[in-house]
Amino acid sequence: MPPENFFSVYYSTVFVFLLLSPALASESDHKYQVGEQVTLWTRTVGPYNNPKETYNYYSLPFCNRAENYIETNAIGEVLGGVEIMHSLIGIAFLKNVDKSLICQLKLDEDKVKQFKDAIENRYWFELYIDDLPMWGFIVSMIIVKTLRNDNRKYAHQEEDGVMERLVVMSPHQPHGPPRVLVLISAAVGTGAQLVFLLLLVMLVTIVGTLYLGYVLHFSYDELLME
Repeated sequence: MPPENFFSVYYSTVFVFLLLSPALASESDHKYQVGEQVTLWTRTVGPYNNPKETYNYYSLPFCNRAENYIETNAIGEVLGGVEIMHSLIGIAFLKNVDKSLICQLKLDEDKVKQFKDAIENRYWFELYIDDLPMWGFIVSMIIVKTLRNDNRKYAHQEEDGVMERLVVMSPHQPHGPPRVLVLISAAVGTGAQLVFLLLLVMLVTIVGTLYLGYVLHFSYDELLME
C-alpha cells in the first residue's frame, strides 16, 4: 500500500473514532453505581396558561446555589433562551438522605411580590435528572394535617346526616321507598307498553274500518252508474 493511502486510511479511522467517542460516553447508556452523584439540572419556569412564555429558573428568587454554573446548551435551547444550570444539590444513587437543610433564603418585599405573582399566574417549573424531565407547580404543597382534621369533621357531619335520613325513611313511614321497587318498576313499564300497544291497535282498527267503508261505498256507486 502506498504511504499516502496508508495515512489517509489512518486519519479517516481516527476521525470516525473521534466522532463516535462522545456518543459512547453519553448519559443515555450510563449505569450508575451505588453512591454515585446524580446531577439535578434546573431549566425553565413560566405561566401554565402560556407554555411558550418561559424564563430562566432563577428568574424567580429561589435559593440560588448554582452561581453561574451553566451547562453548554444546544443551539435550539440557546435560540429559545433556555439556560440549563446545575442545582448543586447533592443526590447520591441508591442512598437514603435524612431530612436536612439545603439552603436558607431571606425574603424581602420584592421577592414576596414575585412569588405571589407566580402563584397567582400558576407558574410551573421544569427540572432534569438523568435526562428525564420533571414538572411541577410553584407552591403546590398542601397542609396534610389541616386537611385530615377537616375530613374528620366533615365525616362526622355526614354520618349524622345519614342517621337522620335513616330515621326519617324508615319502613313504617308512608313516604319511604317501596320494598319491591324493582317489581313495581317492571309492572309500570310493562303497563305503559301495553297501553301504548292497545292504543295503536285501536287506531289501526279504526283506520282500517274507515278505509274498507270508503272502498265499498265507491264500488256501490260505480255499480249504480253502470
